[in-house]
Amino acid sequence: MPPPKSFCLRYKEHYIDIKEEWREFEEKYWKKYPERKYCHACGEKKRVELHHIIPRHVDPSKIFDEDNLIPLCRCCHFRIGHLCNWEDYNPNVKEDAEWLYRKIKHRSALQAVD
Repeated sequence: MPPPKSFCLRYKEHYIDIKEEWREFEEKYWKKYPERKYCHACGEKKRVELHHIIPRHVDPSKIFDEDNLIPLCRCCHFRIGHLCNWEDYNPNVKEDAEWLYRKIKHRSALQAVD
């Protein structure tokens, strides 16, 4: 299930007041941590976004906290980060992403043996 197209508008509105600050922050983050630019749930390297583990509306002080971020592709951002509902969030996103990443990595290793 892909994220709804209406999300793009709501996402931009959600960050409109800090648009430039967030853009600069993201740019600095990816320059500082280029090795992290992959989805930490499925391994995808395209359309990777920074997901807030604790969302802005729950704790605005964590918006620029690097420890409150996990890189996820667009699909995993929706499915794992928001449990298929942009109005919700997954407080266990980090653990869930790690679990899925291990499962996918292990599956790939098994397929290589066959």
